[in-house]
Amino acid sequence: MSDARLSRGPLDEEKLARAALTHLAEPADPALGALLAICSPAEVLAAIKADMLPGTGPGCGDTPASRAALQRALSRWRTRLPSLPEDEEIAGACRGGLRLTCPGDAEWPGALDQLAQARPYALWLRGNTDLRFACSR
Repeated sequence: MSDARLSRGPLDEEKLARAALTHLAEPADPALGALLAICSPAEVLAAIKADMLPGTGPGCGDTPASRAALQRALSRWRTRLPSLPEDEEIAGACRGGLRLTCPGDAEWPGALDQLAQARPYALWLRGNTDLRFACSR
């Protein structure tokens, strides 16, 4: 499998945001999964950094209980902000032999989408094997 298909290019804003979210939230965090269903990763990350509740308001399933759950999640994520790598550090990790694959990438295993809101935000990979191909075997 050619390396050309693998996620080796520069990281765009969405990928950088997804990479940051892998540092801030636990895998399959239900609050983050719900937010990513209605907001872009960059919007969610900006809201976390601004200490705001993203994805609230009419039409977003906004209830007092959901706001309280989001506020608790926001507190969890903000606790990890001081250790969040800068964008350049994340990009450097990708130049150093790691790569990031995200939903929608060519090598993203489609079966992960069945996890709906619990699917990974992104996957960090090492090596040259195409993940989608490896998972189909």
